[in-house]
Amino acid sequence: MSARDDSPLLRHAPATVQGRYLVVPPRAGVAKHHFFGFHGQAQTAEAMVEAFAGSVPDDDWLVVSVQALHTHYAGRNQEVVASWMTRLDRENAIATNVSYVDT
Repeated sequence: MSARDDSPLLRHAPATVQGRYLVVPPRAGVAKHHFFGFHGQAQTAEAMVEAFAGSVPDDDWLVVSVQALHTHYAGRNQEVVASWMTRLDRENAIATNVSYVDT
């Protein structure tokens, strides 16, 4: 007779969250090029736009700053930041993030 395994079973349920991104239209009016940025750990789309503001060489670039899906508070000032994933359920998070970016 084998011992009974009383460990809980892990399940995943699909859920929908809203993705957030900033768009800076080209100053020339028509986009000939596209510049996409993805911020780092515990940052925001706004911080990324500021970081690459001087990187766009011409007025005909559309700039998009994509924010990670997982927002949280950082530090004592309770600033809202975002992160792409943790090591928990990493493969599912990667698939979710790829689907979000594709959309």
